[in-house]
Formats: sequence, C-alpha cells, structure tokens
Amino acid sequence: MITELLGECFANEAALNTLCRLKNTKAETARALVPHGFQHFVTDSDDKKLVKKAYEELLQMKEDPSEKVRDEVNDFLRIIANREKRAV
Repeated sequence: MITELLGECFANEAALNTLCRLKNTKAETARALVPHGFQHFVTDSDDKKLVKKAYEELLQMKEDPSEKVRDEVNDFLRIIANREKRAV
C-alpha cells in the first residue's frame, strides 16, 4: 500500500504532504487507507514537527463523511494510544 510506504519508508515532508492531498480525494476506499500512513508518521518518525502535523491530520479525518474512513481513523488512534501506554 502506497500510504503505508509513505509513512513507514519515506517519512519525510514530501511524503506527508502527499498523504495530506490523498486524504481529500473523493474516493472513499483511497481515503480509508490514508490513516495508516499518518499512523506510521506518528509512531515511527523522529521528526517532532512531522509527527505533530500527521497527528493533527489524522484527528481531522475523524470528521470524514465516510463511516469507513472514520472507523479506520479510530483504529489507528487506538494503535497510537496503545504504543504510548507501552512506552511509559
């Protein structure tokens, strides 16, 4: 999945900007894949600026008109929360 590659393998500003553009696509299935990319930025990146932006973008997607997308967002927010708990 391209969104996972962007978040996990590239994890740079250009990749994050690409995810931000993809989150606005009309195609529900494509939008539903974007939260996974944001999740990788939040959990795997060392760049605090990119982590903050990815998290903010992910939170914005909680308001997506698609239930499928909102469900994906909530799943990945749980993953982030669980990783934070284990890190403490």
